[in-house]
This record gives sequence, C-alpha cells and structure tokens, in this order.
Amino acid sequence: MGKKGIVLAVCMMVLSVILVLTAVYFSGLVTEKRVADNEKYALEALSLVEAGANHARAELRKRIRIGMKDRLLTVTQSSAISDYVTANNPLGFLRDYAYAPGETQFTILDNNRAVFSITPLSLDTAIPGSYAANIVVQANGAPTTWQGIESYTFYYTYTIDATGTVMGIGKNIALLGGTFEITVTRLNFAKYALFTFNHLTPDGTTVWFTSNTNFTGPVRTNQYFSFIGNPSGHFTEIVEQSNAAACYYNDRNGDGRGDPLFLDADYNSYINSQTQQEVFVDKPTFDKGFDRSQPAITLETSVSQSDLKKQALGGSLSNEPSSNGIYVIADSGMNITGGIYIKCQTSGRHYSDDDPTISMSVGSSGPLYEIKSGSTTKKISVNYGTNQTSVETVGTGTVTYNGVPDGASNSGIVIYSNDIITSFSGTVEGNSKVTVSSEKDIVITNNVKYQNYTPDNLATPANELSAINSTTGLPYTNVLGIISWGGNVRISNNAPSNINVHGIVMAPTGVFTVDNYDTIGDRGIANILGGVITNYYGAFGTFGGWRGATGYGRNFVYDSRMLEGRTPPYFPYISNFGCDDKNTLNGILTWQDKGG
Repeated sequence: MGKKGIVLAVCMMVLSVILVLTAVYFSGLVTEKRVADNEKYALEALSLVEAGANHARAELRKRIRIGMKDRLLTVTQSSAISDYVTANNPLGFLRDYAYAPGETQFTILDNNRAVFSITPLSLDTAIPGSYAANIVVQANGAPTTWQGIESYTFYYTYTIDATGTVMGIGKNIALLGGTFEITVTRLNFAKYALFTFNHLTPDGTTVWFTSNTNFTGPVRTNQYFSFIGNPSGHFTEIVEQSNAAACYYNDRNGDGRGDPLFLDADYNSYINSQTQQEVFVDKPTFDKGFDRSQPAITLETSVSQSDLKKQALGGSLSNEPSSNGIYVIADSGMNITGGIYIKCQTSGRHYSDDDPTISMSVGSSGPLYEIKSGSTTKKISVNYGTNQTSVETVGTGTVTYNGVPDGASNSGIVIYSNDIITSFSGTVEGNSKVTVSSEKDIVITNNVKYQNYTPDNLATPANELSAINSTTGLPYTNVLGIISWGGNVRISNNAPSNINVHGIVMAPTGVFTVDNYDTIGDRGIANILGGVITNYYGAFGTFGGWRGATGYGRNFVYDSRMLEGRTPPYFPYISNFGCDDKNTLNGILTWQDKGG
C-alpha cells in the first residue's frame, strides 16, 4: 500500500507539472496571438489613417479645382471677389466658394482657422475599422491684387490630421507644411488657344483637323469639330464643343474619298470582319479629354469696339481728328491723353491709297512703331524710363510728348485704325503690352514675334516665356492683341514660310485665315503663340487633292500667361471668373506620426 501511495503521488506531481507546462504553453499561444492580432490591427489602422489623410487631401483639391471653379462661373461682378481682398478675409473666401452644391462648407474657428471634417468613404472591406480626418486651413499673408487687371491671389497654409482605428487599436498622423495659393481672374477669350462660334468657313465648308494640326491650350467651339486621318490632330489641353457629335472623315478604303459621319465619340473606328481587330480610321490625340454637349458661350464683352476707340482717342469719340492722318492723341500741353489713332479715307473692303502699314521693332530706349499712311511715315518711339514719346515725321522733324500712348486708362499701348491695315509685322518689345485694332481687315505680311522668344516646338513656351530681361533683371511681360472688329485677320499670300505670329488674334465677326490658301503652294507650318477667337474658322491650307498640300499647317502654342490675367490691354472679356491653384496643391507635405 505504501508503494502504491508513492506511485500515485509521483503521478500526481508529474500530471501537475504537465498541466502547468500545458497552461504555460497555451498562455504563450494566446499571448502571441494577441500580440500578432494587435500588430495586424495596428498595421490596418495605419493603412486606414493614411487613407483618411489621402482622402482629405483629395477632398481639398476637388473643392478648389472643381467646386470653386464651378461656383466662380456664376460670378460676374469683380466686387464679389475684391471685397474679400479689401477686408483681408481669405478664409471667408475659402468658406464661401470652396464647395459644390449640396456639400458642407468649411467652418471658421477663432477667426484664424477654416476647418472641414471629411465624411469617410464606405470601404466595403472585411476590415472592422474606420478613419476620420480634418483639413485645417489658415491664411498665409494678405491677399493681393494684380495691378490694372481683375485678378486676385489668396495665400494659405494647411495641415491634415487623421486617425484610424481597428478593434480598439488606433493610429494618429498629421500632414504638415502644406501651402497653396488660389488666383482668381476674370475669364477672357484670350484663355483659349482656339475659340470659334461656328467651326466652318464663312461659306459653310468644313475645315478638317489633320495630322498637321497641333494645339497647346484649351480649344472650344459653339458648334462641332471635324477630324481626318490616323493620326489626326494633337491637343494637349481640354477640347470642348457644344454639339453632342463630332464629324469624322471616314476614309475606310484609303482612297482619299471619305464618307463623313457624325459620332458622339473621341475617334472613328470599326471592327475588321476577318481579324476581329479594331481598325482606327480617324483618331485625334486628346491629352486632357474631349468634352461634348457643352453649353454655348456668348460673346459678352466688357470692352466693345466703341470703348477701344474711346481709349485711343483719350476717353471721348468727340476727340476724333477732323482730317486724315496718324495721331498721337495729346492735349495742348503736349501731354498724351490717349493712344495712337490712324484716320483714313474709308472705302468699304477695297484698298485706298492711305491704308496704313504698321511695323514694330525694339528701339534704343523701348518700343518703336513705324506707321505709314499715304505719303506720310511716322516713327513713334516710346521711352518707358523717361515716360516720354518721340514722334518723328520722316522728312519733317521730331516732336516729343510727355507720357506714353497707353489709352485713357493707361493700361497699355493701343493703336486704332478706322480702315484696313494692309501690312502688319515686327517685334513686340519685351516690356510692352500692345493692342492693335482695325475697324476692317488686318493683313499680316511677315513674322510678328515677342522679343527673345521663338516657338519651335510644343515644349518651348514653359522655358522661353520666363526669359529674363538683362536690363531690368525681370521677366519679359510683353503681350500683343490683334483685333479686327468688322473684318478678318489675314496672313498674306506673300508672307514667309513657317511664319510666326505671337499674340491673341480676334475677329468677332470674321475669320483668321491665309490669303489664297488653296493655291499658294506648301508654306510649311504657321506657329501661333497665343490664341485665336473668331466667328467662323478660317482656312490655312489644304491637306491633299490634285495640287498636293497648300498653304500652312497649324502649330498653335498656348500662352499660359493668359490664365494669370496677363491679357492684351483693353481686350474683350467673358463675363465670368475662373480660378487656378498653379499646381501648388500638389506639393510635398511632411508626414508626422502622432502615436496611437
């Protein structure tokens, strides 16, 4: 019995040890599982908190690039924007404009923070967690106004605080050091690389976009566009038209005889019945998309022909000289009060002996304008440094005026002719803002170029437009407007091959076209730096036929300065406003772990 008791005791002791070891083992398993689960939950929480931060940043971009942009399209009075500048209230502007219809606005706290809490997205995952994020925006200095134009810039800093929680495990991060700015500018037709009210020639002929067609900048028509070939035209910015369907040449047989059709589509293709492969027939390249069924834009302007004429005449039409000639409008004290006014005998669209010619160049002290009308030639030299203008009448003598011929409102050089300008060419001096206008046609006979700028490919503008003037140490600010109020802007059939035209061309009742475009032979490419706004689409050349190619192909290069309000003086505006953050919302932020 004693031996049996000892064996039993030993067994019990062994069993106890085994139970203890088993308990320790399972306790370790439970602890390890808990640790593993916590690590998994922590990683999932970190993923959620980063998702929340990214969601908040995307929300901020959306509210400014879409919500604010759409809301500003309803604004027509500049006071609706300038009042926030005058009151130094950038947060109020953000609250009142950075949201879409039906969305919650930013809330201003303590008069120095605009705060918005995002609504988390439904993740539709098996992860039992959630995230939250706040956008906190503060002013980064007072808003500014661009001198002489309806353009306003607001400056901000922002942070994003985000949390993510999974099964009670939380993570908290912050994105710090964010800055952005918003420039609000009254929209104008100069913003378009091309704008037409009717995308046909005046006689109703279709004008096709071909492989020789390149546009950098926004393109729009109140009608429809027409495309031919694969490849067809190349467009680097958004293309918009009012009609739902675009026109495609549809030359499926490749014999040059198309069967045009209208499609609500970005291209024209078909499926080969034998290979079952898609075959592209007419395929333009849209880098930023092709939006159809867009609302038409009307030609509402804040500057009319009469207004521009008044600026040239010193503020009143009654100042028009009684006799024909070339005038710098000034008072009796030799102080310039207007611009340069050219009065000729008018004879409809026919040429007269005194129809003017204008040549621009860079003089020793600033811009030089040589204008000839009839037997009179005047060289008008502007000196911005001394604020004086010298007028040499060739063969007679020189007169010096106080001031520069920049219109009654002093916004930039204005040259106005009441008749056809039969020859226009030259160089726009680096610091000159100029608008040349005529009541009838303007004929471009040679290159019209900005000083120190030559567009030779689509990548050039971003580098060249920031060129520095070695004399002033500042960027060049030259800009040119060419307006034919009652006629056409024409490139002469005697103009050089591969011509350059730098400026914003507008013919609100006519076209921008090439004389004898279908008979003058192949002239290469017309490089247009700026934009074209016309009633109908003017032909530049032909793409085939029994003569082969004739005229010019188009290389339209958009002048991105137009989005910053740097438009030609007294240039026609659209009635609405737009905004641009200049990609400042894409800046890199500092990531900070604020713990669990």
